[in-house]
Amino acid sequence: MDRLFDSPPFDQSLSLDRSIPASKEPDQLVDQVMYALTGPLVGFPGWEDLLREHKDRITMYRLAHLPRIFKDKMATEFEAMLYISTASLVHLITDDWANIYGALFCKHFPQNAKEVWGEPPEIDPNQREDLDKLRRWLFRTQIAHLRRKARGESPWDKRAVQEDEEALEEKHRQLRLFQD
Repeated sequence: MDRLFDSPPFDQSLSLDRSIPASKEPDQLVDQVMYALTGPLVGFPGWEDLLREHKDRITMYRLAHLPRIFKDKMATEFEAMLYISTASLVHLITDDWANIYGALFCKHFPQNAKEVWGEPPEIDPNQREDLDKLRRWLFRTQIAHLRRKARGESPWDKRAVQEDEEALEEKHRQLRLFQD
């Protein structure tokens, strides 16, 4: 399978986040590692399959940033970039979201950045806030999925998803972010 953008080796684009120590509680650490390894790939509805080719890289980013993910309760920037990418296949995205996507693309695919994007854009404080909201929503969606799965419910069953009203309400708010 030809890929549009080949992932660089992990050691060039990924650095271990040592700013926050890993959990000392064995149960918490196990839960966090299980999240990193088995957490769902969240893409825009109908386009989730496009994320599978990035599963290994998503897992590596999750493992490298595990303590920060759980401290901040936010998914990785790489996952946010992929979500924006899948959302852009369905909706026109605003200039702000295009700028956020461009900055993240340049960060995670530096070998293709100049050719595809030119000069890497900067993320302004308002865009950073929007990006962080998206990352928090992605994290909550992943955790809700894992909780439904742990209860023996179908993680993607529409009725189970509807029962989690907070996640559903937040999902609609996130969808509106991509509309003018």
